[in-house]
Amino acid sequence: MFLPRMFLTKLFILLLILFIVFHLIEKALRKFFGIGKRNGILYKYVNKFHKIGERSIMLVFFISFTFVSFALPTLHSIQPTNIMVIYFGTLFSFRTFIEWKYARKSKEYIISGAATVMYIVSILIFNKFNIPIVNFLRS
Repeated sequence: MFLPRMFLTKLFILLLILFIVFHLIEKALRKFFGIGKRNGILYKYVNKFHKIGERSIMLVFFISFTFVSFALPTLHSIQPTNIMVIYFGTLFSFRTFIEWKYARKSKEYIISGAATVMYIVSILIFNKFNIPIVNFLRS
């Protein structure tokens, strides 16, 4: 299924705005709490347990999302958006906890906690205003 060009343009603009807002909030939090910049672009795991835990959460999400999106299109009570909220909530909550528990001095857990809230609120906003980021997969 192809999405209309106007929809894709609006979606791109909305995602760009969200990215900019996320970046500005992260920058403000880093300045306010005196948190240094991360080294590199990619996320660095705190320890091996953290790496295995996050990869396990990602695997469960991928299997669940695929199953709900393609194998069970008739189940209207389970929406892919709900799984995304649960996934991001679980992933970033786990990340926040591990950073708080094992790398408290870096204060990165503050950024991860804020990211948890921002991602969940963004997904809920997309869902509330019926922006079909995920639902087009069912068509």
